[in-house]
Amino acid sequence: MNENFKSILPLIEAKYEELTEVEKIIAQYFLDTEDCDLTSKAVSKKLYTSEAALTRFAKKLDLSGYREFVYMYKTSRKISFAKKKELGSPIFDTYREILLKSYNLYLYEDYDKLVEEILNSKRIYVYGVGSSGNLANEFSTRLIRLGLDAEAVTDTHKILLNSVRLKKDYMVIGISYSGKSIEVIEGLRKAAELGVKTVLFVSNDKSKWAETFDYVMLLAHKQNLEYSNIISPQFPAMIMLDILFKKLYDKRLTSGEIYMKSVNEMLQLIKEKDDGN
Repeated sequence: MNENFKSILPLIEAKYEELTEVEKIIAQYFLDTEDCDLTSKAVSKKLYTSEAALTRFAKKLDLSGYREFVYMYKTSRKISFAKKKELGSPIFDTYREILLKSYNLYLYEDYDKLVEEILNSKRIYVYGVGSSGNLANEFSTRLIRLGLDAEAVTDTHKILLNSVRLKKDYMVIGISYSGKSIEVIEGLRKAAELGVKTVLFVSNDKSKWAETFDYVMLLAHKQNLEYSNIISPQFPAMIMLDILFKKLYDKRLTSGEIYMKSVNEMLQLIKEKDDGN
């Protein structure tokens, strides 16, 4: 388990879809319970399962066993209870919850590696459909401002056709909160088959993602958020993309030439437009 995980709760949610039915019962118990006696004997008796099942559940979270899980879980629960002060608005509470989960899911080493990959890519395509398409457009524009060759592809047919334009020194970034955007996932899969670097921003930690794509960047999970719960379903992705952009921005400024060139070109265009008026 990476030391960057301050809470085990977001990881339980991210791994949920990959669990067996018995493990899902265990996961739901720990997401909801306020019980104090969390010994393997007490929990297995309450859930009508075996102590070995608890161990297997803990190992699905990349922990050594149930004892380590309970230690991390109790710490996580203390943090959660300490932060459960009502702000008087479900909007504020939801934003705070997602921000905290995002912090717990942020792995700085993975983001540092991804920054290097992006900067070494000759061209970057960003795939997204629906509201994720809006994010793809915005993020690709921000990459262009850094002097990178980037393009958003948000039409479902064009995503599937875009594989004919891909080369091995390109990168494809896909945004799919639920992991159910078939065109985005299939577009990434085709890119991976061609040896192109692939990145998926998604809220569920399915093992098949890691087996297929080079980078899987986890987003904070909130039940029913993909159906526009009470806030934008893209908020978790916005947070992590902002983190990625900030790292790219800082890295670009240290060497800076291309970034300043793009800024100067933009200023020149504005000046020419003003002169024309």
